[in-house]
Amino acid sequence: MGIELIFLALQSVFYVVLAIYIDIWSTKPRIARFFSRKSVDVHVEIAEEEDEDVIAEADRVIQGLANDDTIVMSELTKQYPKGKIAVDGLSLGIPGGQCFGLLGINGAGKLLEKVSSVFAACICT
Repeated sequence: MGIELIFLALQSVFYVVLAIYIDIWSTKPRIARFFSRKSVDVHVEIAEEEDEDVIAEADRVIQGLANDDTIVMSELTKQYPKGKIAVDGLSLGIPGGQCFGLLGINGAGKLLEKVSSVFAACICT
């Protein structure tokens, strides 16, 4: 009876450690490609052309027409230490009472936007 409990405890520790390492390894593209049946694309295509409403909003912010908005971000840029650019020259204004949603892939800088927005809202109000 005692040997079974010791073996069960060792197995439990082993499988928990294995699950943690599998979780860590799954975030590495080279290892994920090995375990995945689908191909893993690590390169993200960057659209060079912007929508006309994005250009219009940037112009509105840069010209100062959004100064009365509750949250204003002008030419916001985020670059990571290794050179990856998450946000490049984002300008937008959000009026008070407007519901605004920010969508994007993982690592696209959405958290930076949220922190900047909260900081700006605290200053404006």
